[in-house]
Amino acid sequence: MGKPKPNPIKDPKDAKAAAKPASPAVPTAPTPPAKVAPMFRPVDWLTLAITFGVIWIVYLLTLAPEQTLEDSGELCTGAFYAGIPHPPGYPFWSVYAWFWTAILPFGNVAWRVEVG
Repeated sequence: MGKPKPNPIKDPKDAKAAAKPASPAVPTAPTPPAKVAPMFRPVDWLTLAITFGVIWIVYLLTLAPEQTLEDSGELCTGAFYAGIPHPPGYPFWSVYAWFWTAILPFGNVAWRVEVG
């Protein structure tokens, strides 16, 4: 007939493992997920605080000290009295600017509106 085929398994341990029938899969409990690192580390919060502080200081130092051109006076007066300056009136901006004129007790009205 022909030559017998050589056995590819050289190690006797492998031969026993190959001859052993596979055991049925036993359901196991799911493993808990690995601990996820926090979204922001303390150094990230420190970087945020320093960046915010530097930008806020530069912004405050470069504000116009008084009213500027165009509708500045009208809008500042409307914000100070919580009114609507002119159509379309910018109602949200007027209320927001009024809030800043109310909580800042110092500086002129134009500067207080610019801070907000």
